[in-house]
Amino acid sequence: MKNKILLLFLIFIFLSGCAGKPDVKMVAQERITPLVVFDSLYPFTKEDNILIFAPHPDDEAIGCAGVIQKALKTGAKVNVVYLTNGDHNQFAFIVYEKRIVFRKGAFIHMGEVRRKEAVKAMELLGLKEENLVFLGYPDFGTFAIFCRFWNAEKPFRSLLTRIARVPYKDNLSYHAPYVGESVLKDLKTVLLKYKPNKIFVSHPADVNGDHKALYLYLQIALLELKNELVPPKVFPYLIHFPGWPRPRHYHPELSLQAPRQFMDSSVDWLTLEMDKEQIDKKHEAVLCYKSQTQSSAFYLLSFCRRNELFGDYPPVHLSNQISLKERAVSFFGVSALHPALDS
Repeated sequence: MKNKILLLFLIFIFLSGCAGKPDVKMVAQERITPLVVFDSLYPFTKEDNILIFAPHPDDEAIGCAGVIQKALKTGAKVNVVYLTNGDHNQFAFIVYEKRIVFRKGAFIHMGEVRRKEAVKAMELLGLKEENLVFLGYPDFGTFAIFCRFWNAEKPFRSLLTRIARVPYKDNLSYHAPYVGESVLKDLKTVLLKYKPNKIFVSHPADVNGDHKALYLYLQIALLELKNELVPPKVFPYLIHFPGWPRPRHYHPELSLQAPRQFMDSSVDWLTLEMDKEQIDKKHEAVLCYKSQTQSSAFYLLSFCRRNELFGDYPPVHLSNQISLKERAVSFFGVSALHPALDS
């Protein structure tokens, strides 16, 4: 039990330190960060095998539509993995359905709607449905699973769907219980299947729990597969962060800048520039998510700009690293025990 408490504490410190505190004054005045020139993302080649991990259907378009277009243009392989089907966004669901619904099946229906939107959006960018993998874990619940549901007597139960297992028959592991081992197994399965040399995944400093969780699960999966895979390059993309991006709304003439809180940090930002045709195509792809844009277009379209950003912290190794059974995973200098190994 002590190890589990320590795990939660370390993860909390790690995530809190990464995100920093929002600058209330900056948010209120909606200041635009001074333009900073970032290094360019490495060019794609036809030898690239790219795997994009998205916490919800729409994140892959918001964060990586440019990546998908440029990679496919060079002949690279691209596949997308969705951690959840996005069935927990109550406000968006109410706006989309134009009615208040509390039935369990209604939220599962929303998950199916978002899956279909993802298929349409990715086809617009050049991918086929066979290039998409849906895992179906609980929207708004995967971080709780990461923290508390390893070796659990009972799986996590979603507050809205009241379901404790993957409910979507077409997903990778239909009826898999909502526990950490299930998520980790699925991530390892897709990693071994596709053997990517480049991975794009949600950022650990993202304030959305599912976005943080996906990065953490991926780090553990890569650690456990270190003897079976050539280590891929990992490029995190940021979506949810206080007061960012600014200004809001659709501004294809502007460049996407990193949050001001990260400008003085050691984050290594890389930028992927897009031409007008690629920006327009990204705009179209984001608009495919009607269930989300009807309530949040002003925010989602804020990412349809001249570039996409990817940034991570370089690893920092502590002299007294905490370990359990000689296995630990380092997140920005904080070594978090693998919860599955806790006893």
